[in-house]
This record gives sequence, C-alpha cells and structure tokens, in this order.
Amino acid sequence: MILDKEFTRLTKNLMVYQYKSRKKLTNKEVNFLKTYTNQLLENNTILSNVLWTQILNSLKSAIELYTVKDNNSDKKRIPIRDKQMAKNLDFLVKDNPDKKFLVWIANGHMSKSNEDWMMGQTMGYQFRELNPNTTYHIAFGSMRLPPRDEKDIQKALKSDKTILSLLPSIENNYFIDANQIVNKKEEIKYLEINDLNIFNNLSKKSKLFAHFDALVFIANGEEVTFDK
Repeated sequence: MILDKEFTRLTKNLMVYQYKSRKKLTNKEVNFLKTYTNQLLENNTILSNVLWTQILNSLKSAIELYTVKDNNSDKKRIPIRDKQMAKNLDFLVKDNPDKKFLVWIANGHMSKSNEDWMMGQTMGYQFRELNPNTTYHIAFGSMRLPPRDEKDIQKALKSDKTILSLLPSIENNYFIDANQIVNKKEEIKYLEINDLNIFNNLSKKSKLFAHFDALVFIANGEEVTFDK
C-alpha cells in the first residue's frame, strides 16, 4: 500500500512540531491528516494488521492532542493523552498475555481513581477498567523536597489531617500497604487527607488510600539533575 506523500510529510511535521503543530500547520493540513487517517482505518488490509491499526489510532489521538486549542492547564489535552496511553498499554498487555509489565509513570497518571479534580488524568483508572483486577499501583513520594520545607513538615506532623501524621517517623523510609489498611478499616478508603503534594496530587485533599495499592515514603529525596 502506497501512502499519499502529503500525508507522510505532514505526519513527520506533526512529530517534529508536537504541541507547536496547532500554529505550524494550517487548518486545511490538520483536516487532511484527520480525514486521511480515518480513511486508512477503514482499509481492510490495515484492519487485518492489529499493530498498524493500533499505531494509526495512536496517530489519530496525537493529531488531536497536538492541534487542539487549549490553555496552560492542559484541560483538553490531558484526557486525550491519558485515554490513548491506557489503550496503548492495553494493546501491549493483550498482545503479550504471558508477560508481566512494570510501568513507570507519574503518580497521578497511574492512580486507580477517577475524581473530578483529576481532570481526566486517569490513565491508570482507564486501564483498570479495561483489565479489572490485574494491576498493583505503587506511589512514590519524597517528604523533604520542594515545595515543602522543614517548617511545613513540622507543622504537618501536628495535624491529624495530613498524611505525615500517620507515619511513625519522618526520619526513615516507609512502605505502606494501603490495601491491607483498607481491608482492616474500610472507612480509611474514603478518608480525605492532605498529602502535602508528596505524591503530586492536584488537590490539597484526596482519598489517598483509594488511589493507590501502596505508598512509598522517602525521608530525604534528591532532586534530579541533568548533565549539560
């Protein structure tokens, strides 16, 4: 099957420009990409190939993701991205039924929940909907890292509404089995608690024990640095 040269050119530009594509590509070019991709997804030869069907569906989402009109909140882009991430992971898992996968992503995106304040940042939730009872979600967080300072931490320890108040100490690392805690005391699952942005939640208070199967607390985190 020979692809239209214009489709190949514009697809390459989309991958290069990414989020700048909305300004770099004309409306006519974007509409052509969308129409041609949809036509390919109706082709029987392509539909007989599950890999290429998945690739083209991902491209279809990428076109929307990189050209949708949005603001700095990414309110429109996030749901598009997370939905396709869940579908891509679902494809990989279904295509490799004898394999186990370790997926390393930001805490928020792999949450098991679907609360309104997450604004569609729910890749983990959507994947679980496609694959019930097949995943284990571990959140990692550092207690001593910006935006928290020592004053914030000491204040949090005195409040029973913060996650740190539930720990035996803030001088050690801890692995908290959230599932085990919920199994013993189910109401904990619905407890709204301030996580001090340790686990990068968008909300100051959340049902933290409903989001993850386990919580890993790192006493002294280290900010990532990159070689120049």
